[in-house]
Amino acid sequence: MGTEPIRARYFNRLTIGPDGRSICKTSRHDKKLRDEINWYLNLPEQLQTYIPVVQDYSLQHPVHLCLEYIQAPTLSESYMSGRLDREDWPDVFARLDQLFSRFAGFPAELDTASLYEMYIGKTRTRMAAFLNGNERARRFYNQGYYRLNGKMVLCPFRIFESHLGDFRSLLDNPAAAVLHGDLCFSNVLYAPEKQTVKLVDPRGSFGIPGIYGDRRYDLAKIRHSLNGYEHIVHGRYALHMEGNDIRLEIPFTDGQLRLLRDWDRYLGGHLHDVAKIEALLFLSMLPLHRESPERQMALYAVATRLLYEIFAD
Repeated sequence: MGTEPIRARYFNRLTIGPDGRSICKTSRHDKKLRDEINWYLNLPEQLQTYIPVVQDYSLQHPVHLCLEYIQAPTLSESYMSGRLDREDWPDVFARLDQLFSRFAGFPAELDTASLYEMYIGKTRTRMAAFLNGNERARRFYNQGYYRLNGKMVLCPFRIFESHLGDFRSLLDNPAAAVLHGDLCFSNVLYAPEKQTVKLVDPRGSFGIPGIYGDRRYDLAKIRHSLNGYEHIVHGRYALHMEGNDIRLEIPFTDGQLRLLRDWDRYLGGHLHDVAKIEALLFLSMLPLHRESPERQMALYAVATRLLYEIFAD
């Protein structure tokens, strides 16, 4: 299926085909990969322009997916390297806005159980998994607080628990549409010379398998890429931990801070709900980064900051 391995999450394996024109994926999580394959296969024809061509796949063991190899950088690479000029980013956001508008052209009904699972159930399950495997975080949870950048703060999971009603309100008015489900910058390919967007690595489920979900979830994924996630996964941060103290520094450029402000203006009245979902993303991703306990605690610190920004009053 392929010959040249490339970097991927610990539970996935990616290889570039011998002809250099395809990229193939296998996974320890067969079900997740099946959901991803079915998302590509079931995406409406009018939206196929946003994805690579599916060249080969199998839903039977060994489950695999081979896609057209797109010669374009990810937004993650462009964002972190500064490769895109200031004048390029309004077009990026315009393309994303067009994408969301077209996704919204295929509305669907979302059941409350799926929303609950994504926003409450998943967070609780991932929280338990993370606390079970991280002694420092478990200690912070038991005592209820720690010190972040010199300030005494509540444990983020305690904040989640005490504001459960606020998070439950996310179940009330979902923006049902076609959903990518993992729309971080590393899964968006953007060719500035063509001004085209291609999406890879869709989630393929939202509580239940399928192509539909709550659009606010995708909007939150973009915001979390602008709010520290890309820096952390690229190792562009400084973290110091001692006792109950964590110090985290993320070197945002002025341009990167401006992009976050621009995205928040785009979100408008949806910003508060999107920010709540973004905080849940940082909390629920923690056990998925078990290969780097330091990275986990950096993400943990960002989650704390976001929750304090949301519930400042």
